[in-house]
Amino acid sequence: MTMSDADDQRLSTAVDTAIHQLEQFPRMLRVIGDTTYQIHHDYAERAVSLARYLRMATAAIRLDLNSPGYALLRCAMEHHLLDHLFMRADRHLVQGSISKESYEQWYQRWEAGEPGTENIESMERNAGGHARIVYQGPHVADDDGRVEYGLSIYYAYFDEFDPLIGPPDEQRYIIDSWRGLEEWETEAREQQRLYGAAFKWKSICDNLVLNRIYSKEDVIRLNVHYRFLSAFVHLTPAADKIVQRQATSFAYALEKERPHAAWELGHIYAAAFAGRELEVLLRMADNRPPVGLDDREVIEAAAAEARTVSRHLWFPDDPPHPGDVWRRKTRKAWRRDDEPTSDDVGVDEPYYRDPFSRLKELHLGQRMGPDEYLPSFFLPAE
Repeated sequence: MTMSDADDQRLSTAVDTAIHQLEQFPRMLRVIGDTTYQIHHDYAERAVSLARYLRMATAAIRLDLNSPGYALLRCAMEHHLLDHLFMRADRHLVQGSISKESYEQWYQRWEAGEPGTENIESMERNAGGHARIVYQGPHVADDDGRVEYGLSIYYAYFDEFDPLIGPPDEQRYIIDSWRGLEEWETEAREQQRLYGAAFKWKSICDNLVLNRIYSKEDVIRLNVHYRFLSAFVHLTPAADKIVQRQATSFAYALEKERPHAAWELGHIYAAAFAGRELEVLLRMADNRPPVGLDDREVIEAAAAEARTVSRHLWFPDDPPHPGDVWRRKTRKAWRRDDEPTSDDVGVDEPYYRDPFSRLKELHLGQRMGPDEYLPSFFLPAE
């Protein structure tokens, strides 16, 4: 796969255009009817917030400040996935220990359809006493009790979460108000519970699966990108050298691709996050409560172009690049006897481990491999 100056310009323009659409999104909201809904403005603020991270990430990468830029991209990735949940989640999980007797009482009430259980979707309890209850909603109802539309539980999570409280066992050392120690410790325990349910990385992934936004296999792929980008948040010399190591005689063919690959991968990530965020916002506008969008076709075009130029990242919900398919077939032909196949591990296409090394290999593919190593935007539409 090779990238020309024109390809680079197209990628850069697509990123800038998508980020600009995120920045302008609040101005594009158009009220339908005579009711303005605050949630639409809250969603638009999230778009602007993500744009800030992506704008600064690409600015850093264009100055060859790759490690700081990639650290910002990790923030942007988590931001975008939380926005999926903020705008799309329609169910949430409540879990904890419960006695067998109490669980059976709840289960019987649910089966009987008693008031207070109508939003329960499923209930289960294991032998150890840990129960998992999946709720639909929450919902917003009119004065007559009819459901008008649903809200994501993350609307409440965002409102309730305080990242500055700290853990319970530190509260005795940081009391700075007239509130008592016991009150602070109680609040700290609630914040720990909330963080564990909503904002911890595993919880984010679990909620994405629970709400059918991504599959379990998609989450494995998300973890690859999370680990890679997290390397630049918790920076070590080894991580820093991933994107800023200089050419050596030992691996010259790979090393000479490094400066451009670092630029390209950063822009691909920015395009993937910005384009998908626009798609989530477009989906939001079509749901209840309704909201109009001025210049909707401009937003749709920016989202489509951002996805197109980032498709060779093979981010979850995109198809594998032909180079990945070719590599899988080659590896299968030459695999060791003890090496599992994709059938053994139950996946259609095994994923890659290192996004940066993979991109450099794709760049080498045009010189070393099959002709189908081309940027994704030169491939026919699926």
